[in-house]
Amino acid sequence: MYWNEGDYGEDWKDVVAAMLALTEMEEFQESYQPRILMALAIRRVFNHISDPDYLNLDNCSLGQWLLKSLSRSLRELRIAAAYVLNDLILRCV
Repeated sequence: MYWNEGDYGEDWKDVVAAMLALTEMEEFQESYQPRILMALAIRRVFNHISDPDYLNLDNCSLGQWLLKSLSRSLRELRIAAAYVLNDLILRCV
């Protein structure tokens, strides 16, 4: 079931915007556990949308955040980001 199809409205876009706003906060960028949880939350949200504009890693800001997370020093974040990106790539194939 995809939120962008049917009678679910546009609330999911607000969720994506809120997640993006969080990733841009300095306190968030310096955190450990919240960044790992954000990667997993992105996966959960992206599993429920099929809009190609949001799932395209070139255009999607959250996708770009995941790609940047692969080069961070926090091992758990790199693992979580790779897990999410793997799911996204498999869905788009």
